[in-house]
Amino acid sequence: MISLKALRLGSMTVLAGLMVALAAGCSNSDETSATPGKAESDLPDLSGQALTYMGFGEAVDKIIGEVWNEPFAQATGAKVTTAGGLTYAKIHEQVDAGHVVDDVILGEPAEIDANCGTYYEEADVDLSVFPDSLQPFSDCGVPTGVYSTLLAYDEDAFPDGGPSSCADFFDTDKYPGKRLISSYVPASAALECAAIAAGGDPSDPYPIDLDAAFAKLEEIKDDIVFADLPGQQVDAMANQDVQMGLMYNDTVATATKQGAPFTSDFGFVLRQFAELGIVKGTEYPEAAQAYVQYVSQPDVARRVVEEADFPFGIAAGFNSDQLDKLPKSVREWAPDQPDAIDVDQQWWIDNHREINTRWNEFLTQ
Repeated sequence: MISLKALRLGSMTVLAGLMVALAAGCSNSDETSATPGKAESDLPDLSGQALTYMGFGEAVDKIIGEVWNEPFAQATGAKVTTAGGLTYAKIHEQVDAGHVVDDVILGEPAEIDANCGTYYEEADVDLSVFPDSLQPFSDCGVPTGVYSTLLAYDEDAFPDGGPSSCADFFDTDKYPGKRLISSYVPASAALECAAIAAGGDPSDPYPIDLDAAFAKLEEIKDDIVFADLPGQQVDAMANQDVQMGLMYNDTVATATKQGAPFTSDFGFVLRQFAELGIVKGTEYPEAAQAYVQYVSQPDVARRVVEEADFPFGIAAGFNSDQLDKLPKSVREWAPDQPDAIDVDQQWWIDNHREINTRWNEFLTQ
């Protein structure tokens, strides 16, 4: 088992953070505008209030700052800070201590919906803008972006064709080399792919047999490279430090635009959505509620795709027409592959504590 911290990372690319709604190919990001428009006209006057948006960092937060946060701040008079470096433990510590400094976070249903009422406030949003498949699992989650994790491989390492299934990913004899997996388990697709390789249904591996999945992961542990950040995925592909990986769709798009010889047969694609959550005990609940209502409007939400070339779907009014506007080099990595597996968010919510405990043990032992 290797951590990417120990590998040659080259110059770290400025790119999307996890997540749940990840960025790539920001070819026209210089053209993004913070000028308030029609969607801002009905926002309240929030002068004197402050709001901190906390994401995972890297380019996704930069773009969200430009196309969501700056127009919101200009229209309301609120001071909005865009920050990165989110960890759920940090949010829990703030709430437990009664000293909340991060007001709205970008995360997953397995965190926000699972802790609704404990660490997150109920959100007053119009859920009708979200299709049935992207409805939140509690009153706290506000769906934002749809993204995927997929099996990709280095064409130089496998000129006659590379791994195209989870069985291939775990077959170190037929496909030797280092395998990258995100250390952030909810978005890693590691458990789903391991369960499929262990005999689970390749179209619906839920409920996951955790014993079988972790046993399968143990078989290849010496060949796993863990990436803590999306940018490390891009550097690993660009530097050819790994021969394959369960990669975020945006990181493959970015790496290939930079010339990395990676591709995918799309034989394994896991699709899910990210959410916004209002941290319980926020000092400015009016501003936080106004913010999540604002960014859940389709006209506002889709700015991330239309102005920044992100290869993910916007949860509000999600459809492939949004994605068809992307440049071809980005469009092919968008998360609407017909055979993609949709994450069973309810299973993750029900089992997140056991998963986190076992995953942390797997990382550290």
